[in-house]
Amino acid sequence: MLFVWQVYITVMFKKHITSVDQIQTYATTITYPRTVSIFHGHYPEKHTLHNLILEIDNQLKNTKEEYTTNIYGDKTDFNSFNDNKDFLHFIKYVQKQIIMHPNGSVFLAFWDRYELESWAVKIKKQDYIRYHNHPCWHCILYLSDGVDLHLPELNISITPKIGDWYVLPSSILHGAEKSNNEKCRYSLICNFRDKGDWERLNEIKVY
Repeated sequence: MLFVWQVYITVMFKKHITSVDQIQTYATTITYPRTVSIFHGHYPEKHTLHNLILEIDNQLKNTKEEYTTNIYGDKTDFNSFNDNKDFLHFIKYVQKQIIMHPNGSVFLAFWDRYELESWAVKIKKQDYIRYHNHPCWHCILYLSDGVDLHLPELNISITPKIGDWYVLPSSILHGAEKSNNEKCRYSLICNFRDKGDWERLNEIKVY
């Protein structure tokens, strides 16, 4: 199922200063509508989700980044799931689901177009995720129930269930408040970074 939200963004900029003596600063506020497509669905392979949780815990035993970047919890290394067979199977599933939608053309020729940057997050009680955005399309796969995902720009809160996935466009602010749950919340995150190989994309007639 595809939902499209219309949101209003506020932009501020300063007038160019042409002289050292010109010390005034101006700000102009512009409000304009933007249409945002968020793809989401449910991944039904529960045994795969369980295996991914086991792999996350295994990686965190050896290498754990605590309270780094925007994550105030446990995080695996960047790119730690790029070659994981279960995770790649999930990404292929998502790509096939999205291209069936009218707005899904952005994921045509997926493997020629994008490279993956994936990692896992484990949120314990009192952990949280600071509000942030990504520079590209990105996906969240929830391996367990847990704290809500908030998208304040869109005035939306999402209560994820096991197997739920969301693909968000770049520059959408999102985060999670401090968890009061005794159970940990596991999730996998993946950036879809544009390779920028325009010759290849023109060759296969993506554009």
